[in-house]
Amino acid sequence: TYSVSGAKYAFVNGNDLRLEWIYYEAGFTQAQMHQVWKIMTDKSLAQLIQLPANLPRINKSGLEFTGKQNVLLSFKWMEPRNIKDLKIYFRDLVSMQDYSQTFFVSSEYALGNSGELFKSLAINTGSMDSEHRGPVDFSLTAGYRHSW
Repeated sequence: TYSVSGAKYAFVNGNDLRLEWIYYEAGFTQAQMHQVWKIMTDKSLAQLIQLPANLPRINKSGLEFTGKQNVLLSFKWMEPRNIKDLKIYFRDLVSMQDYSQTFFVSSEYALGNSGELFKSLAINTGSMDSEHRGPVDFSLTAGYRHSW
């Protein structure tokens, strides 16, 4: 079972504010998540031998949310400061199991009818074995997308 419930307020200018609760029955409990972290970071020979089999299991599609419950707060800002074709997104995803979180800021700037520059910053908080932190404190991505 995967369910989302929440509220959205859409502004006249295209901006929107959302608050969503996400329940994912297939996700791990906090104890299971801690166990997965131990298994994936264990350097013993027995675990290293199993690592090639375990990595695809943990990364397979459907476990985008590894925990059972999350809250998402997001704000979409269209054309801030009257900059045409610019969109900025703010998202804060919080695990209700261990209160770790990922704060995400991204921007998209349209170039013509089919091109787009984008950049994003994700900041993760929590302990190393928490749902959203893991081994990465932050990540920065930038690029160009083109649609044909």
